[in-house]
Amino acid sequence: LGPLVTDIFPGYDHITSCVGATAAAYHGASMLCYVTPKEHLGLPKKDDVKQGCVAYKIAAHAADIALGYYGRCPAPVDPKVQELAAKQTERDPITCRPVESPQAKHKHMDDLKKELDAKGYPSDPEHCVIHAMFPQQLEAHIKTKDKPSSVVKPADTPKATPASTAESTTSDAAEGPQKRYGLTINGKHVEVAVEELV
Repeated sequence: LGPLVTDIFPGYDHITSCVGATAAAYHGASMLCYVTPKEHLGLPKKDDVKQGCVAYKIAAHAADIALGYYGRCPAPVDPKVQELAAKQTERDPITCRPVESPQAKHKHMDDLKKELDAKGYPSDPEHCVIHAMFPQQLEAHIKTKDKPSSVVKPADTPKATPASTAESTTSDAAEGPQKRYGLTINGKHVEVAVEELV
């Protein structure tokens, strides 16, 4: 299981073992056996199994990192490790940018540029990326770009009128004078005291 890299965190064995599983997956392990937070403490419940599975799904992506599916690693990948990971996962490594890979399931920049050109929209890299992520929003933005947005003027708010013209001062010297206002909101009369801080 794991392998656990340390055994001093009972209740967190799914995380400590996930660290070891990440190293195993990176080096081409063909199977990872998940560990739950209840390891050595009791029988796992449904949520414990879920947490263990999620941790190990993360670890399983390490093989994809070795194969270059998430871009180039900060340090070069050992060719033997990459070959072993490719053999175990039965997938070819990517030696170019993942977005330019022939196996990529999304549209390439050239395809996006052609689509935008066909519609008569700007086809610079920024618009291509926005079109890839939010095609409907980009079209709506371009169609309404030159139209002035209609400004909705808020309804006039009634001005507050003082409930009495006399200004009352509180007994505490640290506080300032108060003004009382009477407001009518939705037909209901409310009195509010406003204190000036000094």
